[in-house]
Amino acid sequence: MGQAQAQRALAQINVNRDTPLAEAHAIARSQFDNEIQQKAQAEASVRTAEAAVSTANLRPQPRLATLSAFQFVLTSVSQLDSIKVYFSIGDSEYLARS
Repeated sequence: MGQAQAQRALAQINVNRDTPLAEAHAIARSQFDNEIQQKAQAEASVRTAEAAVSTANLRPQPRLATLSAFQFVLTSVSQLDSIKVYFSIGDSEYLARS
């Protein structure tokens, strides 16, 4: 959520800075429109992050004893053969290393 809030703050700074420039036609209107759109995106990201935090706070926190009762196999190794990899280099690199 902190990252989303920082992006929103930066977007607000950009809009505040460029509003007088846009009114004076000192910057392209498309640039100012992009900054307004980025500000709206940043505000939406903050609301999304706030909702995620609220959802996380509503979920019951599992207890350590509950977690330790389960055993999961995440992966298994089926082969232990070595692998050879060849990289080609240019003549100039080869001569530089010689």
